[in-house]
Amino acid sequence: MLHSISRPDALALVCEAGRTLAPGGRVLVTDFSTDGLRFPRGWTTRAFAAVAEILAGPRHAGNALAYLRHGGLRSLVEEAGLTVSAQRPSAGGNITLAVLTA
Repeated sequence: MLHSISRPDALALVCEAGRTLAPGGRVLVTDFSTDGLRFPRGWTTRAFAAVAEILAGPRHAGNALAYLRHGGLRSLVEEAGLTVSAQRPSAGGNITLAVLTA
């Protein structure tokens, strides 16, 4: 859901998740990926997702576009001072599963 809220709110959420981590703790995040799509599944999934984002309303669509334009999860994690310690693409590269650590 990080893609559906404003960047400042998404950054605050990731920072708070990092702040509350116990030593050695991890955060699992699933959201849209910006690391590249694989044809045909990734492109098809992204097309359907784009339609869904637009139908969710202009504010939601604007937040989703800004999320992808600014580098998605990886840029938020870096700005929050956390690390992506493991990452796995899904849905043809359209979705990423990421483990964040402090």
